[in-house]
Amino acid sequence: METVVLVLCWLGVLQSLLLGLYFLSNARDNNSNLFLGITLILIGIRATKSTLFIFGAEVSEFVFNLGFAAHAAIGPVLLFYIQSLKKGKVRGKGSFLHFLPSIIIVALSLQLTLDNFWYKGGYGALLYYTLFYIGLYCFQFYQGCKQGDLKISGSVSWITVFLGTVSLFQLAYFSNYILSITPYTAAPVFYSIALYWITFLVLKNKAEINREPKTKYQNLRISDEMMEDFKQRILDLMDTRRPYLDTNFSLQKLSELTRIPQHQLSHTFSAAFNQNFTNFINAYRIQESKKILRDPEKEYLSIAGIAYECGFNSLSSFNVSFKKNIGVTPSVFKKEVSKNTQIKA
Repeated sequence: METVVLVLCWLGVLQSLLLGLYFLSNARDNNSNLFLGITLILIGIRATKSTLFIFGAEVSEFVFNLGFAAHAAIGPVLLFYIQSLKKGKVRGKGSFLHFLPSIIIVALSLQLTLDNFWYKGGYGALLYYTLFYIGLYCFQFYQGCKQGDLKISGSVSWITVFLGTVSLFQLAYFSNYILSITPYTAAPVFYSIALYWITFLVLKNKAEINREPKTKYQNLRISDEMMEDFKQRILDLMDTRRPYLDTNFSLQKLSELTRIPQHQLSHTFSAAFNQNFTNFINAYRIQESKKILRDPEKEYLSIAGIAYECGFNSLSSFNVSFKKNIGVTPSVFKKEVSKNTQIKA
């Protein structure tokens, strides 16, 4: 039985590394594949550490710490993977902070040992840290699916299976060390078996997963200086003339006002603002509507009246856009404002 477990563990490690390299080789400009590849390689490293530990192989503290560093990085990389699927999502400059624990572990890899750190609270902290990221990336995936914000390559089901497998792989360590429910071998053995199903789903969705993202403006050449000039012209116009209040405001009208060709405007919204013209304009309209909803002097306006005053051409489009941006409908927002005002009074 021990031999079977050993073979399963090493097959899982090999399969994870090979599948990771497969995604990396098909990454090109596809960040989703890049993060998937990195995740699989990190899991391969973590599973290697577990396999060596299970079968009592003599390894250095550095190798053990490398496995723990990989464990700490799996959650953040999966979070970045989910964010790479979100339309218009851009990571901030502080994104590297997600990997600070992994960086510290690697930096101190020659000092940290099982006896002086990991068995004195370090391993437990790592597992709770992992639990936090499982909740975070699962929530973002659920939210993205619910709101239709994810750019999915292939079937949603295979990504769900993948996330579920990786989450259970990490939870198996938690249930072993913190809850004392499962044996230590549960994590690598479960992952090794589930990975074959993941591989099957990857091959099934191969054409979609490896499809190169189409670059709508790939032949358009705009310098960084020109792009910044276009961006500033648009922002200045929004602040000074507030053209978004016109229900018939369009990309053509914006082109006329800014003297920027429409195709270059479209590219500017995509590259500089990471969103399309409609979402950009609606964001301004939503901010305007929030001001009106908070203004007691305009309490006489109906929700439909506010919608038209802010530039929306229908009540339904206002409700949909408002809820998407704020999280509640305009009516609920107005009631909350009114309730808070009464409390303060």
